Amino acid sequence: MDSHGSFSIDLLFATFIILIVLVNTSYIISDRFNLADESKELAEARCLAENIAGSINQVYAGGNGHKISIQLPTYLNKNNNYVVKVNGSGVLVDLDGRKGLAYIIPEKISKSSNVLESSTITLSPGNQYEIINKKDDSGNNWIVII
Repeated sequence: MDSHGSFSIDLLFATFIILIVLVNTSYIISDRFNLADESKELAEARCLAENIAGSINQVYAGGNGHKISIQLPTYLNKNNNYVVKVNGSGVLVDLDGRKGLAYIIPEKISKSSNVLESSTITLSPGNQYEIINKKDDSGNNWIVII
């Protein structure tokens, strides 16, 4: 009779250990899936930053009067709460604390074609923007984003 009681305690202990291992494994798997989703969001933010920077560089290389229109996506990985900022140092996409950065060639970025002054331009999701290369009176090329 003692051998039967010993067997059920061993089985109960082994089952308890297996349950602990399964719960811990499920936490690890869930964490890895979340990390993969965050990596995908960051990759999309960096890709968007590179596309915008590429368009700016293309307009700058095209010379005075060259224009390109860009359309920002409404959603980045099912999230429309992202911010794009463009200034003389580059393009920054901020998506829930994850940032994608791309550098640009031109250093003179303006938000107005009438008054050319260096500024930081914030682009909104889902909107269309026109990137224009414009020369000032001194012969300097400016990138204007309207």
